[in-house]
Amino acid sequence: DPVINYTLARMYDDAGQTGAAISFYLRCAERTDDNIRAYDCLIRIGHCFEKQGNRNYTVKAMYNSAIALLPNRPEAYYFLSRKLEWEQQYFESYTTANIGLTFADEETSDIGNYPGKWSLIFQKAIAAWHRGRGMESRKLLQVLVNNHWIQMDQNHRDCVERNILSLGSGPKEHAFVPY
Repeated sequence: DPVINYTLARMYDDAGQTGAAISFYLRCAERTDDNIRAYDCLIRIGHCFEKQGNRNYTVKAMYNSAIALLPNRPEAYYFLSRKLEWEQQYFESYTTANIGLTFADEETSDIGNYPGKWSLIFQKAIAAWHRGRGMESRKLLQVLVNNHWIQMDQNHRDCVERNILSLGSGPKEHAFVPY
């Protein structure tokens, strides 16, 4: 029963038992007729491999598998973009976030604990800066402040504020001036 496998997977995942969680998520994904549940399982398998560490290829493969299953959903694009950014693959991170934004709406989702559209905008802004698109990054950071500040968690708010100030987009007295 896919629902029982999913429930067990979540319990093992919550307990930090990622190996068992992966097994039950995979069983659920393989046995369910519900593509959204399978998609969620693939994303959560990616999360489990991330927690284990040193499984970068496998993590990206799980997120890409989710994208292949339901390419019109934003969640897997966000998690893949975030992973690529952590690996300093900024061009790929930017492209992935940009594609994800075409499918994003303002809603959060329980699928993989996706935070919502703002998270893809954030990913695009960070990757834009690293690919030499400073002005675009500044504009996207300002969009986050103007339109998504309430939805963002405190860590992301702090990061946005820090980046705006260091990029010289904030009040002049706080702007970072190199040398």
